[in-house]
Amino acid sequence: MHAYGRRPPIDNSVAHRMKTAAAAALATASLTAVTAAPALAAPAGPSPSSLVVGLRSDSAAATTVKALDADPGVEVLSSSTTPALDSLTVTVPAGDRADAIAALRDDPNVTYVEPKAVASVVSTAAPNDPSYASQWGLAKIKASGAWAYTTGDDVVVAVVDTGVSAISELSGRLLPGYDFVNNDSSPVDDNGHGTKAASVIAAKGDNATGIAGVCWDCKILPVKAMGADGRGTTDVIAKGIVYAVDHNADVINLSLGTATDTQVVRDAVAYAASKDVVVIASAGNDGVTSPFYPAAVPAAIAVAGSDTSDLRYSWSNYNGADNPWVDVAAPGQNYAQGTDNKYYWYAGTSSAGPVVAGVAALARAAKPSATAEQIRAAVEGTTDSVGSWVAHGRVNAENALKAITGGVVPTPAVKDSTPPSAAFSVATTAGGAVPVALTDPSDDTARMELFVADKLVATATSAPWSIDWDTTGLTGKKAVKVRVTDTSGNATTAPSVTVTVDNMGPALKWVTPAAKGSLRGTVAVTATAADPSGVTSVDVLAGGQVIGSDDTAPYRIDVDTTALTSGETVTLRATDALGNESAIARALTLDNSAPTVEVSVPGILKGAAVITPTVGDDVAVKQVKGVVTDDNGKVLATLVTNKAPWALAWATGKLAGVYHLHVTAFDTTGNTTTVSTTIEVDNAAPSAAADVPAATGGPITIELSNPSDDTAKMELLLNGKVIQTIESAPWSIEWTPALSTTYAVGVRTTDAMGNSATTTRKVVTDLVGPRIAWPTPIASSPLRGTVTANMTATDPSGVASVELLAGDQVIGEDTTGPYAIEVDTTTLPDTQVLTVRATDKLGNVSTLSRTFTVDNEAPVIDIALPATVIGLAKLTPTVTDNAGLKQVKLVVSQNGKVLNTVMATKAPWTLLWNATTLNGSYTLTATATDKAGNTATWSGEATVTKR
Repeated sequence: MHAYGRRPPIDNSVAHRMKTAAAAALATASLTAVTAAPALAAPAGPSPSSLVVGLRSDSAAATTVKALDADPGVEVLSSSTTPALDSLTVTVPAGDRADAIAALRDDPNVTYVEPKAVASVVSTAAPNDPSYASQWGLAKIKASGAWAYTTGDDVVVAVVDTGVSAISELSGRLLPGYDFVNNDSSPVDDNGHGTKAASVIAAKGDNATGIAGVCWDCKILPVKAMGADGRGTTDVIAKGIVYAVDHNADVINLSLGTATDTQVVRDAVAYAASKDVVVIASAGNDGVTSPFYPAAVPAAIAVAGSDTSDLRYSWSNYNGADNPWVDVAAPGQNYAQGTDNKYYWYAGTSSAGPVVAGVAALARAAKPSATAEQIRAAVEGTTDSVGSWVAHGRVNAENALKAITGGVVPTPAVKDSTPPSAAFSVATTAGGAVPVALTDPSDDTARMELFVADKLVATATSAPWSIDWDTTGLTGKKAVKVRVTDTSGNATTAPSVTVTVDNMGPALKWVTPAAKGSLRGTVAVTATAADPSGVTSVDVLAGGQVIGSDDTAPYRIDVDTTALTSGETVTLRATDALGNESAIARALTLDNSAPTVEVSVPGILKGAAVITPTVGDDVAVKQVKGVVTDDNGKVLATLVTNKAPWALAWATGKLAGVYHLHVTAFDTTGNTTTVSTTIEVDNAAPSAAADVPAATGGPITIELSNPSDDTAKMELLLNGKVIQTIESAPWSIEWTPALSTTYAVGVRTTDAMGNSATTTRKVVTDLVGPRIAWPTPIASSPLRGTVTANMTATDPSGVASVELLAGDQVIGEDTTGPYAIEVDTTTLPDTQVLTVRATDKLGNVSTLSRTFTVDNEAPVIDIALPATVIGLAKLTPTVTDNAGLKQVKLVVSQNGKVLNTVMATKAPWTLLWNATTLNGSYTLTATATDKAGNTATWSGEATVTKR
C-alpha cells in the first residue's frame, strides 16, 4: 500500500474555520445471514467522512489532495492512495463532506467520487457444534477425485478477511501477510472468521489428524482488511485485494461484502483479473436476490450456499429471474478450525466461498499455465445442476480438474528445489531510467520481477536479466527488490535495497537579497541548495548568460548591479550530480542613485518644532535623519522619520542660539545624501527680575531691574491675576495697595517668541499704625512723683518708636519693646491728658490717650485727745486732702513697743481704741494716706486710767 505519509497542511483561515455544514452518509450493510441494513445510513454523530476518489493517474494524487485542502470549505484530515487502482482515499470533517464531493467532481484528474462503504464478514448461520463427525461437503464436490490430480503444490490463496492466525492445520503454509486495519505486518485474526475460512480452503489432509481442506497443500496469504467486529471499509478491502495480487496470490477468497456497489472494489477485482488471479466472493446471507458486492462484480465468481441435498440454504442469497448474478453453489456448512485450534461447524456463504477457492487453487496447481478465465470456465462448466437459483450449479472438483487437465493425471515429477540467484545491482541514488540487473543470474532463470515499495512494476522473461526502471514522476526513498523464478518454479526474493530516487533539481532557496526592495553596487547573492545526489553548482544568470557561479556551500555569488538594468530578471539556478536543475527567477529593482534633499527652516524655532525637508528618490526613500550640533560639533539631538512627509520632530527644550542641522536621506538600497543648514532657536525667556519691596505702606513703583533686549510685554500679577500690562519701555508699573494684607506680587515678562518668565514675591501692605496696649498706669489711678508708663505696640511692618505726650509735647520715647517711659508728675497740673503715640517703620501712626489726676500734696491730719482715756475710746481725727483720702491708721506704743494698731478706710475716719486693759501713759501715732499715696503723720501722748 502506498500512502502520503504526512498530513497535508491545514489552512487555519477564517474561511477554513467556517466550514459548510453538510451531512456525510456512509454506505453500510449487514453481512450477517439473518438481517440486512439500509444500503445508505446517515452517521450517528459528527465522525469524519471518508471518500474514495478515482484518478486518471496515480501521479495526480498529490496534486488532487493539495487542491482539495486549498478549498476554503474543506479540510483534509488524512489521505492514502492505492496506486494499482489509481484511487485515493481522503478523510474530511463530516461538515466538509458536501464541499469535498463538489470540489473533487470539478477536478479534471478525478474519474469518480464515492463514499467509503462499510462491508462485513459473511457470518455463519449454523451452530458451533464440534461433534459432527464427517465433512459431507468434500464428498459432495468429489474432492477425493480431484486430489488424484493434485493437492495444491505451493499455490497461494489469499484470504482477505479478519486476518488468519497460526493454527495446526496451516502449519508451515501460512505466509507473511499484512494488517491494513492496524497498518502493520502482523495480520493476526482477532475475530476468528478469516481463520475458519482459511482452514476450509487449506487444512492439511492425509495426516491422520483433524480435518482436510479442499486444497491441503496450498499456501495461505493472510490479508487483514476487517476489524475485530467483522467490519471494514471498501477502500481498505480494495487495498487488500491489490496487496494479494502484488504478493503472488493465485486465488483470492473474499468471504465478505456489502449491498453497496463501489467503483474502487470493482477496480480492485478487475486489477486481479488483469493479473490472472481468480477472485472468489461469497454471495451473502440475507436470503434475497438483491446483488451483493463484490460477489456481484462480473470479474468475481459469486458463490451461494447449498445443503446436503443440493438445495439452497434459506439464508443464502440467490439469483432473481431477471438478474442471474450468483454464479455457482457450494456446500454452505463445513468443518473448520478456529483460532483456538478447536474444530467447529462453519456455515454460511462465508464457508461456501472457500470451498470454491480451494477448487480453483487445485485447478491452478494442476495446470500452472492456465489463465484465470480458463480456471473459471473449468469451475463453472463442470458443475452439477441444482436449479435456477444459481447460474451454473454446484461445483464438482473432480470434473473441474478433469476439464483443466484434459483428464490426464500428471505423473509426479522430480522438482528442482535449488533456489535461483536473485542478487542484483542498482544505484542507491538515481533518476530517470535506472538499470536494475542480476549480478549472477542462475542458468535456469525463467523470470525476473522488479518490485518497488512491494508493488510489481516490471518483469523480464529472458536474458540479459536487466530491467530499466522508469522513475519518472517518483522522488524520495524507495524500497527496491527483485524476485527471480527458475524453470522449476523455485523463487527467490532478494533483500530490498533503498534507492533514493532523484528526478528533481536541488532544493534551492534564495537567501539574499530579498525579493522585495532595491539593490545597489555589488550585491552578494547567497543561497542554500541541497540534493540527495549532491549539488554540483549554483549559478546566477542574467539575460540567459551566467554572470556568476559557486560550487561550494555556503553558496555566494557577487553581482555588480551597475551592469544590470533595473527591473531585469535574474535567475538563480542549481544543478545536482544527476543533471537535474531547479531555478528561481526574480525581477530586481536597482537603485544606484542617491536621493535629493532640500531643507528650509521657517524662522526661529522654539519648543516642539517640526522640520519638513523635501526629499525625493528614483525608487523609494527609506529614512530621513536629522542631526543637530553646536559650533563645537557636539551632537545635541538626533531626529529620525521613516515615512513621508518626512517630518523631523524636535523638542528644542531650553536651547537658545544658532545651531547646525545636518539632514541625511537614505533610500531603500542604502544610497545617502546629506544637506546642512543653520537654525536659530529661542527658548530663553526674558528677564523678569524686578525691584519689589517686601513691605509697603503706600504706592510703590515696580520696575524691571535688568530688562532683556527682546522683552515685548510686562505684566503685574496680584495673587496670580494680571492687574496691569505694559508693552513698551520703560518697563515700570505704579501700584497703590488697597488693603493692609499680604500679596503675592508677580512680574511676568514675555518676548516676541512667546517665551515668558515670572518672578513672584510676598509683599506685606501696611496702611495703619501699630496696635497699642497700655497696661499701666490705669486711668483711674492718680499720679504722683515719677511714674513709669508701660506699653506694648505691634505692627506687621515693625514698630519704629513709641512716644508719650503730655498735651502735644513729647515727654518720653522708647524704640525697643517692651516699651517703658518714666514721667515726672511734679511738673504736671492736677488734671493731665497723657497720649501714647506709636509709629511703624512705614511711618504709619496710631495713638492712645488717657486723662489722669495728678496729686503730689500730702493730706492734713489732727486728733483732739481727752485728758484721760478710760475703757473703749472713740477718736475722730480731722483729716483733709485735695484729691481724696484712702485710709487713716493709728499705732499705740509704749516705750517703743507697738501695743495696738487701728485702721479706718472711710469717713468720718473714726478710730476705735480698746484701752480697757491699759493703764498709764501711751504714745499715739496717726498716719493719713491719700489716693495718690501721699501721707501725713500726727503724734500725741494719751493717759489711760484703768477702771
